[in-house]
Amino acid sequence: MPAYSDVELQYYANLEVQPGAGFEVIQASYRRLLKQCHPDKFLNDPQRYPIALELSQKLNEAYAYFEEKISG
Repeated sequence: MPAYSDVELQYYANLEVQPGAGFEVIQASYRRLLKQCHPDKFLNDPQRYPIALELSQKLNEAYAYFEEKISG
């Protein structure tokens, strides 16, 4: 089994996929999770908006990492 850095393991956890998951699985999970917690859904909810914003930023960061890793 390949060794993963702590950061990479956290990105897998943020995207709710198993370490070593293929990019198609990562992409599907990213889209699903972003639909659930997109900040635009919570514009009128001052308690949930900051949480949604933070979650979406973490998802975007994790997805960008894997996208860059795949494209080389």
